[in-house]
Amino acid sequence: SKEIQLAVRESADDVKVRADPLLLREVITNLVNNAIDAAPVNGRVELSTGRRGGGSPYFSVADNGPGVPEDHRHHLFEPHFTTKEGGTGLGLFMSYGIVREHQGDLVYQGGRRGAIFTVILPPYSA
Repeated sequence: SKEIQLAVRESADDVKVRADPLLLREVITNLVNNAIDAAPVNGRVELSTGRRGGGSPYFSVADNGPGVPEDHRHHLFEPHFTTKEGGTGLGLFMSYGIVREHQGDLVYQGGRRGAIFTVILPPYSA
């Protein structure tokens, strides 16, 4: 109903990771749903994959919503913290735990022009 434009930018780099696909799907679903909720009507949500400078694979979910206020950022991954009416405050908390179980990191970047949540995972070489 919000008519959100969804874009996917895949890197040409190989971004293999060793992970539980169902748990990673839960993380991606949480991040995408949060981005859609945060984006304005006719907004934009962009997913991207690639490798960071040190070679670690990542995927990011970005939106063009209001971003997270500075005074809320240090609570983002705490249980039951939410800025959404009717939210449980468990999506980011659980996602953070899943990513940490995979020896990765979930980080927030953003300002007043949107939010970017990035999952960084250890590389996997077969």
